[in-house]
Parts: sequence; C-alpha cells; structure tokens
Amino acid sequence: RPVLLKATRLVAADVAPFALPIGAVGSSAAARLAREVSLSCALGADFVVRSLGWAAVPPSAELYHVLEYLPGGDLGEVLERSGPFGAAAARFYLGCAALGLEHLHAHAVAHRDVKPENIVVGADGYAKLVDLGFAINLGDVGGRAHTLLGTPEYLAPEVFLAEGHGIEADMWALGAMLYWQKLCIDHPTLWDQNLFKDTLKIGG
Repeated sequence: RPVLLKATRLVAADVAPFALPIGAVGSSAAARLAREVSLSCALGADFVVRSLGWAAVPPSAELYHVLEYLPGGDLGEVLERSGPFGAAAARFYLGCAALGLEHLHAHAVAHRDVKPENIVVGADGYAKLVDLGFAINLGDVGGRAHTLLGTPEYLAPEVFLAEGHGIEADMWALGAMLYWQKLCIDHPTLWDQNLFKDTLKIGG
C-alpha cells in the first residue's frame, strides 16, 4: 500500500493526520509540497522514492502526496532499535544513499536534507532517499544555492557560512551522517551540545 507524505512526515495509508488542507493550496507549504511532488515524479528511481502523485481522500478536504510503500522504516528508527551498524551494514546503506544522490546529482538536483530519517528501507532490504521538500534544481539558481536550511548536524561548512553550496553539500551530509549518527562507532567525538561552537570547529 502507498505511504502518504506531507513535508517530512511519513504515515501509513490508513492514518492521515499530516495532510495538507485544500484551503492551503497557494501557500508556501503547498508550493514546497508541489515542488516535491514534481521532483519525485520526475526523478523517482531505484534509490530515490517514487511518487504516485496527488490524492484526495474523501470526505476530508485534504490533499496527500502518495509514495511507494517502504515498510522497513527509516535509518533513524533502525538505529534506535538496533544501535550502531557494523561496517558492512553501514557501507551497504550509505552505498544505497550514495547511488540515490548520484541519480539526483546527474540531473543537477541537490537533496539538501540528507540524514538517517530521510533514508527509508524497502521490503527488499534496499534503502531509498525520501523527502525532496528541500531539494532544488541547481540549474534554476545559477549552479549554487544560498538558502540556509537543512538539519544542523549535517550541514556543510559552506552552508553555515553562506558561501553558496552545490551537490557537494549532500556528500558532506552523507559523511556527517556516518559520523554523527554512529552508524559504525559508539559515540560522536566532535559534535557537542553547543551548535555555535561546533559550527566554528567545522568552519575553522
């Protein structure tokens, strides 16, 4: 069965608390979701979630973004259940994410929110990138994006420093995910509680 997506929230098809009210069409949230649907429809692949488009579920006046069903949960959930992966499993899941990014980057699209919660495991055990809500076609912005957005733990220095960023920031996030999220190790050794100190550590 399909999974319903609003922004970054995944819910089962029979539970729908995170829908977009039809009355919100035209809002910035609707514009972001429309961009995500467009990119997902165009770029769905073996390692990027496939979109089935929009759906309305009567009798509620809400719109949904319907995606292929990925029942294995996201890597954040898997880590909570099982703890750090061994080297082989970490290499496998990061390889899946890297192949997804390779596909996006080949179309000049930067994901811009790579993190464990946005890598979801399918029934076949392979993982796919999800949530293209922050994704951007770099061809539309002169090859570099300048918006400060994403999840702080995974942001590349050039994003923090507002220097403009491209697809390289996704690869930084992939490495940061391996490090910060303890895919292979028992504790992060650089990240601490003070975001600003960490920004200076990374940027300096």
